[in-house]
Amino acid sequence: MILVIVFVNAIIGFSQEYKAEKAIDELRKMMNPSARVLRDGKVSEIDSSKLVPGDIIILSAEIK
Repeated sequence: MILVIVFVNAIIGFSQEYKAEKAIDELRKMMNPSARVLRDGKVSEIDSSKLVPGDIIILSAEIK
């Protein structure tokens, strides 16, 4: 009986872990961080994955 309970507990734990990982992956896909940079003398907003050495990042405080 104890082995059955441990086995069921393991299955439930694995299921919850899998669902949580899927939810985190979906949230990461939805999140698209961007950065305001000074590049070639112009201020532009680009995807943060496209930052390169030499970009000057413009920081500002936004109150929402």
